[in-house]
Amino acid sequence: MKKVLIVTYYYPPSPPVGGVRPSKFARFLSEFGWEPIVLAVADPTATEALTPNANVEVYRVSEWPHPLKTYYRIMEQRAQKRGRVEEFMLQMSPRYVVAMSRPKRGIARVKRWLVSFMRLPDEELGWLIPAILKGIKLIREKKITHLVTTAPPFTSQLVGLAIKRFTGVRWVADFRDPWSLRDKYTASGNRITDALELRLIRSVMKFADIVLSVSSPMTEQLKKEHPDLDPDKFVTLTNGFDPSDFASLQHSRPMSGQS
Repeated sequence: MKKVLIVTYYYPPSPPVGGVRPSKFARFLSEFGWEPIVLAVADPTATEALTPNANVEVYRVSEWPHPLKTYYRIMEQRAQKRGRVEEFMLQMSPRYVVAMSRPKRGIARVKRWLVSFMRLPDEELGWLIPAILKGIKLIREKKITHLVTTAPPFTSQLVGLAIKRFTGVRWVADFRDPWSLRDKYTASGNRITDALELRLIRSVMKFADIVLSVSSPMTEQLKKEHPDLDPDKFVTLTNGFDPSDFASLQHSRPMSGQS
């Protein structure tokens, strides 16, 4: 069987919905002659209510502490003690940040400038180095020939970019959400970070052998944003559903008098 490494930040039993698509990749690829091996983040919020595929090897690596995530965690704990969690969650909303954004000066401007760098490309950047090192090790030890990375977070695509450059494996970059500056909140960057992020996006699109999107509009937009690249490398693979997820549900009949 051909071996493929699936790099995903989220994976069951982690609760976020971002783990569903890669978990289905792992399940159905094994039915088509592939041996999937998963590399995911070590998630302390994992719950046994969501079980991973039993026959798939899953390797987890912890992310390094990120200054912003550590700060948010401390602030959330303080908000819980004061009974102001809802207010805290509202303030963390990107829409709230944009709405309350004002021209910054002095120390506030420097702080905002530094925060923009810490969010490049997202707050999961602490997973980058550990995932790269583990991914390269797995590919060499297990003789893996193909790689699938799925995002967001977009740090996963930078993991794929590094692995591709170091190992030369065939790489499929999968996007559940678009990675483009046109889809970002304006308050989350500056000219320097925007330029750096554009370069990162460009590198991922250039070196990925296939770029998957979950919808045709996303695929068409990628073609427009990267007109010099082969349009055939941009492919749509929509989300679907797994009938086995609903096998335990009982069929219901309409009540008398209802159609």
